[in-house]
Amino acid sequence: MTDAISSKRSFAYSKPSEVFREAIGTNVAGSYITAEETLAIYTSAKILSGTMAMIPFELRKDNLVYKDSDIYKKLMFRMSKLCNNRDLISALEYERTLYGNAFVDIRKSSNWMMIPHEVVDKWKWEHGNLKYRFNWGKHPDMDEVNKYRTGENIEWVSAEKVLHFKSTSKNGVMGIPMIDVAKHNMEVLNKALETIDSFYSNRAMSPMHLQSELKDSRAGKQFMSDIEDFLAKSFGFRNVGKPLITPPNTKLVQLQTQFQDAQLVETMKFARDEIFNMFGIPSFMYNSSGDLQMDIEQQSLNFKTFTIEPIMSVYEEEFMNKLLSLDDRANGFSVRGNSNVLVDSDITSKANAYGKMIQNAIITPDQASSEMGIPVQDGTDWGEKKYMQKQMYPIEYYKYLIEQESAKGKTDIDVNKEQPKEDADEGDSAE
Repeated sequence: MTDAISSKRSFAYSKPSEVFREAIGTNVAGSYITAEETLAIYTSAKILSGTMAMIPFELRKDNLVYKDSDIYKKLMFRMSKLCNNRDLISALEYERTLYGNAFVDIRKSSNWMMIPHEVVDKWKWEHGNLKYRFNWGKHPDMDEVNKYRTGENIEWVSAEKVLHFKSTSKNGVMGIPMIDVAKHNMEVLNKALETIDSFYSNRAMSPMHLQSELKDSRAGKQFMSDIEDFLAKSFGFRNVGKPLITPPNTKLVQLQTQFQDAQLVETMKFARDEIFNMFGIPSFMYNSSGDLQMDIEQQSLNFKTFTIEPIMSVYEEEFMNKLLSLDDRANGFSVRGNSNVLVDSDITSKANAYGKMIQNAIITPDQASSEMGIPVQDGTDWGEKKYMQKQMYPIEYYKYLIEQESAKGKTDIDVNKEQPKEDADEGDSAE
């Protein structure tokens, strides 16, 4: 693909345009409100980035943690010298959530570097390889960039050397930023906020107003003088506690204006809820009342299953695609996030669950102790073994168990008990 063609397919979804920024809310002061300044969108990005930062990513072989690898150490302990893994994942998810794309330069294996979405402004398909264009001149902090890299401000980098975490995509290459999708809701929120601001600016929020009973306009000059005197003597901190004396022929009247009448509050709430729903944020995380039809534990489980795990799979697939070879994956290696850290249970539920897994030889006692944060017993190896109760026996081999126990003279088994026909014949011969 030529540069001319690829430029038409350039990274159109990476950053909101100036037209979009102007469209989402010129307020009364004449400045614009960006997506990150819209509380519902910022809160959604904060929740998702903070949650993803809690999830550890592990290298596994045949679904068991495989620690004897530099990949495991990098994923678990340090991907970048600039920040810890938690901060890196949090920053990546913040970029991915808002702008649809997050990038990490992995050309230096000892020090991965996050690349702001503004820097990657184009892509192209060349000789069977995908490449991204790094326009370093667009980096928000060129001083730090110059410490990391040397060379021209424009360079094309193979996609194999770039971790690219994207949101929903139209072309499979670049993700669509959610702030573009939320454009209409942001406009509604900003217009409602501007209306409220105008109410305050025009004193429409005052609880009372002064009503004149004068009918003779010739007294207007004296009336205005009385009003000025009233304001001077009745308002401000110096007049707190003094009796309120109204001018002659006037009275204070209670205002009945309410935002509910204009549906401003309901409109803002509806637009806000739609934004949270778009990001998959459960109601109990942003609304004190929550969802009365579902308890918080169930909502947390739904958040983990339907919101976080799909995002987690984006990271898993990208890590495997760029860090593992096809042979590694064919031999059972994979990268998996452990989302179990997000949903915790009370001590009784945990003990019951681990107890059942020990009884059914799913885990060892030492593994259960480690999961619950309890020190294992030193000096013995019994905790390293798996156990199963004796009565747990494959039903296909039950008749052979009867024969063996009968031959050993066990008295607690009634071998004369009526058996199926083929078993009865064998029982007679055993007896």
